[in-house]
Amino acid sequence: MGKVKTMGTGKYIPEHNVDSAKLDQVLQLTRGCAERKSGIKTRYYAKGEPASSMGAKAALQALSDASLELDQIDAIVCASGTMEQPIPCTAALIRIFDRSRI
Repeated sequence: MGKVKTMGTGKYIPEHNVDSAKLDQVLQLTRGCAERKSGIKTRYYAKGEPASSMGAKAALQALSDASLELDQIDAIVCASGTMEQPIPCTAALIRIFDRSRI
């Protein structure tokens, strides 16, 4: 059996965000309620950006972190709590061979 080695990691955070104070206002909660319950001050969200596109951006960052090119790796591992569609999984939809599409 071959060995597995993590060479680099990457992440992508969408540019759109909302802070807990705004959520309190929108959801008509008492001031500080959303942050107190979740411990989260700012949430980020995608507008029209599919999970696979965000995954591709994270994969490119991981390649850069590892100082590698795409043809030098055997696999990309995708761990996401955001489903783009039920089948196939988001990992199967990540395409980074065409950088103009991400």
